[in-house]
Order: sequence, then structure tokens, then C-alpha cells
Amino acid sequence: MNSQNVSIFFGIIRIFNSIKLLAMTSNYKKIFTGESIAAKQIVSRLHEIGIEAVVKDEAESARLAGFASSMLGQVDLYVHKDEFEKALTVIKEK
Repeated sequence: MNSQNVSIFFGIIRIFNSIKLLAMTSNYKKIFTGESIAAKQIVSRLHEIGIEAVVKDEAESARLAGFASSMLGQVDLYVHKDEFEKALTVIKEK
């Protein structure tokens, strides 16, 4: 792949991530930012009460794409805005 193709590829990825983030911010609310181990515990508890969380892990996404990230271990958790209050009870129990 030449440098022009790489630039185009990353431009498309940036656009896709912007669209995805816009969609998430309109229907989803962030409930947690922190260590991935704590996030996995929260996701498990949310799943037990019927809430599916969206995990945004920039470091893992970068690793899978073949790049490095300075945000190792930090993840964001999002839930649908209709389930936000119910999900907060799990966060407060933590």
C-alpha cells in the first residue's frame, strides 16, 4: 500500500468514527470511563439486569488496526439513553 492509499484509508476511518460517535452521542450516554477490568465487571452486572453496554476501547481498536495507543487500559462505557438511570444504579454500587 502506498502512502496516498494509507492517507485515504485513515481519512475514511476518521469519517466513519465521527459518524459512529455522532450516532452514539444522540442515542447513548456515557456512564463510565476507567480501567478495562472495572469496565468488564460493570458490563457483566449491566448484562445481568438486561442492559447491553457499548464498550469503546481506543487502545484495543488501535492495536487491532496495527497501531499503538497512549490510552492503554482506559475504556468508555455507553448505554442507551432510555436505560441510563437504571444503569447508574450499577455504577453507584461499584
